Amino acid sequence: MLDEAMLEYEQDMYKAAFAYLVRQEVRTLDEVQLWSETLTHYAKAQLYAQMAITRIKDLCVHSEGILAVTVNDVKDKVDILNDRANELAGTVNGLSKEVDGLRASLASVTNEVASLKNMIQQIQNVVAQLPTLYVLALTGIAIAVIVVVLVYRRTMTWKQS
Repeated sequence: MLDEAMLEYEQDMYKAAFAYLVRQEVRTLDEVQLWSETLTHYAKAQLYAQMAITRIKDLCVHSEGILAVTVNDVKDKVDILNDRANELAGTVNGLSKEVDGLRASLASVTNEVASLKNMIQQIQNVVAQLPTLYVLALTGIAIAVIVVVLVYRRTMTWKQS
């Protein structure tokens, strides 16, 4: 009986140890399953992250292309604006020379106008004196006629005498 009790005790111990091992095994399996799910989530997260990285790279390449085209367009427009600015600078220089020429012409015209004003003043002075000159001219003509008449008479009287 002692042997049976010992045997039963040993069996109970083995059962308890086995139950303990089974519980440990179940816990280990639960942990393995949890780790498996966690790794699956990490794998999915890594896959999604890789997909996101790929998409971001594609967008960066696309944006880089758009940016390059935009930069080239801006450079072309800047070149066009520089050319236009150079044309305008040339036009301004040409206009500046024209303005200088016009200033010189204006100075010449101003001098001519001043000269014409002087001439007009002289003409006005002469016109103001015209009545006096007219009278003097008429007087001179009258004197000349009188002299001619007197000379003619004298000549005629000499011829008659």
